[in-house]
Amino acid sequence: MRTSSFLASLFLAVSLPACDSTPPPPGGGPAAIATVVGRCVDGSGAPVAEASVHWANAARVASDVDGRFRIELPFDPHLAPLDALISIEKDGFTRLDVQVQAAAGETKDLGELPLE
Repeated sequence: MRTSSFLASLFLAVSLPACDSTPPPPGGGPAAIATVVGRCVDGSGAPVAEASVHWANAARVASDVDGRFRIELPFDPHLAPLDALISIEKDGFTRLDVQVQAAAGETKDLGELPLE
């Protein structure tokens, strides 16, 4: 009986680690970061401060006094490059949605984004 218990334990110890033979992702983790920057302006080109810039109700930042923002978006680079919808909102303006595609480590500059 002891021999069969020993063999069963040995079988489990040897076979279980082989069940997960997936190598770890490059860089040591599943998340990559893409950075999106831009500047919110009104119809005359003046900066729009305190505009809410967000992605999928997760990452959220506000534009500064010059209308500039920087938002970092984590994603799994093994699935595909980042393809995200960024929304920009400010009371008194119509919401602006911008589709963004970026690779891991990339900084995507959206330039001036006019809010109407």
